[in-house]
Amino acid sequence: MSFKNIVKQIFLSLPAIFTFSLLGVWVSVWIFSGHLVSTLTVYEIFITSVFISLTRLVFYSKTDLSKRQMLVRTGIHYLAVLATVLYSANLWIWTIVKDNYIMNLIAFVGLVSVVYAAVLVSDFLRSKKLANDLIKDIGEQR
Repeated sequence: MSFKNIVKQIFLSLPAIFTFSLLGVWVSVWIFSGHLVSTLTVYEIFITSVFISLTRLVFYSKTDLSKRQMLVRTGIHYLAVLATVLYSANLWIWTIVKDNYIMNLIAFVGLVSVVYAAVLVSDFLRSKKLANDLIKDIGEQR
């Protein structure tokens, strides 16, 4: 993927990452603690979402990637996203489950996995719509 496409994907994915992250954190905090997310936490989630979006640079390549290379880079990307979230959780002292480190870790890994899957589906659907629109336009030009 070219650098220009990567930068475009970073900007296109940021709103989805922020929205799904905020929704995921809101639901998990509400379920586990019965509290609502504070305004400060919303800002922290936005900053974390910016860094998560930047992890898309993993996909940069001067040549087209094979399916295997894309799969490997997707795995690396997931681990980079997970590391970013866990670092942020430690930095800003985000806790979902009070006084239980293992449950917190499991909750964050689950939350990251769900949000990651939601963003992947969102990107896939956007790409599929774009491809269908292009095919339709090509068909109309013939």
